[in-house]
Amino acid sequence: MKKKKGFTLIELIVVICISTILGALIISLFSSSNRMILRASKDNIMQDEARIIMDAIENDLRTAKPISITTDGVEFSKTASGTTKTYKYIKVGNEIRKIEGSNVLSIPSKNVEEFRITSGGAGDHYNIYLKLKSGSEEYEFSSVVVPRNK
Repeated sequence: MKKKKGFTLIELIVVICISTILGALIISLFSSSNRMILRASKDNIMQDEARIIMDAIENDLRTAKPISITTDGVEFSKTASGTTKTYKYIKVGNEIRKIEGSNVLSIPSKNVEEFRITSGGAGDHYNIYLKLKSGSEEYEFSSVVVPRNK
């Protein structure tokens, strides 16, 4: 009797099962890696948004005089080239807006959940609190600003 060459049905089923298990593991690995990358990307976007907002407010408050805390944000004046202008930072919806007179200056923010500025001590420093929310994720940021013009 001649021995036939080829694979048995059992061998083919075993190979298919092993291939399926390996394929499922690889897909699971890629899926979890993709979720981690998306999460890191969302974190970076939120941190960038907070950094832009905080930097703008910090830079303005450092050189402003006088500064007054309002119920919806902060109001301050700055003098440049002999001209004094009054500005405000307020939260409108999910955005922070910088207002100069009747002009609304754009700050790239769209995920602001909470915005608060408080005065520390005798007005020698100001605490900025910012809470951003995207989906179910919340991010909190805070900073302390010491004005140069007291």
